[in-house]
Amino acid sequence: MKKIGNKEILIHVIGVVGFMSFPILFSPDIFSTRELIGIQGFRNDFIFHFLLCVYFYFSYYFLIDHFYFKGKYLLYFSISISLFLLALILSSYLGSFMFFTHKEVEPIGGIMQHRRHHGQHGMRFLGFEFNKHLLQFLMLSVLGIFIKTNQRHKSLEKSKRELELSYLKSKLNPHFLFNTLNGIYALSLEKSDKTAPAIVKLSGMMRYLLSDAEKEKVSLKNELNYINDYIELQRLRLTEDNHLLYRVEGNPNAHSIAPMVLMAFIENAFKYGVNPELKSNIEIYIVLNEDEIFLDVYNVKSISKNIDDESNGRGLSSTIEILEKSYAGKYELDIEDQNDYYRVKLKIKFND
Repeated sequence: MKKIGNKEILIHVIGVVGFMSFPILFSPDIFSTRELIGIQGFRNDFIFHFLLCVYFYFSYYFLIDHFYFKGKYLLYFSISISLFLLALILSSYLGSFMFFTHKEVEPIGGIMQHRRHHGQHGMRFLGFEFNKHLLQFLMLSVLGIFIKTNQRHKSLEKSKRELELSYLKSKLNPHFLFNTLNGIYALSLEKSDKTAPAIVKLSGMMRYLLSDAEKEKVSLKNELNYINDYIELQRLRLTEDNHLLYRVEGNPNAHSIAPMVLMAFIENAFKYGVNPELKSNIEIYIVLNEDEIFLDVYNVKSISKNIDDESNGRGLSSTIEILEKSYAGKYELDIEDQNDYYRVKLKIKFND
């Protein structure tokens, strides 16, 4: 069963209290000095409202899920109507006998006038009281179905969205892993002492990919730690001719972010901005404000291909799809693809 939050509990409490106050607020004797509990019509109405509340939650948590949503409409409506009639009978019976030791009070407006309002409905199924209570019953039934259907729709939409994001990430993560393994392989061919530290960094990145990257949102701090590990891993294969500037400003502790939305642009800079035979320049800035994050990635083109590369294009395309699904209308992406440099500016407004 879905966990109920404090806000939802408060809404239910207010709803029940409000509904149970109807017999009192609409009683013709509310401003009299007589005790309402001593009027049988009021007792009938009050007990009936209580039984309707019981019916609503029984329908909300059991009948709708087990019958209505499974297409057993006839059975659902048969049980509901039976419970409505049972509530009418019980409220009349309990209103007559539950307080048999209490002295019956004549309503201030007269017995016939009070019955038109409170009604000793009992088995009077063709009178006004039946119509009034039937309307209340139908309103609660429709309300329960509407709320449950709306919740189900939101749940299905969320599941669909999570499935789509999971599919996009499944295409994205192997792309990063493949390029990183290529870098470690190059170090191993050189018999570099940096190979072992690179493998340690990679193991940390893989743990993150397996544990957190499939979530809808992750801690921004953890995401930046992953980026930092990736950049440190790339440093291991840089030479003196490769200039790298990486800077993060701001506090990441208060926010969460969709995982991997920054990585494609950073990874792209290393893939096409590092050439052992040429001088290269990569600059990465991440600025965190109160309600947004700004990423600025710049690299000199040391390798001829960039965004037109097929595999890299898939990675960037998947990232843009994730941005659209997670931050539609809340992000700005500007890509400069010039002859000698490539620059990406990305701004995302937090919605956590």
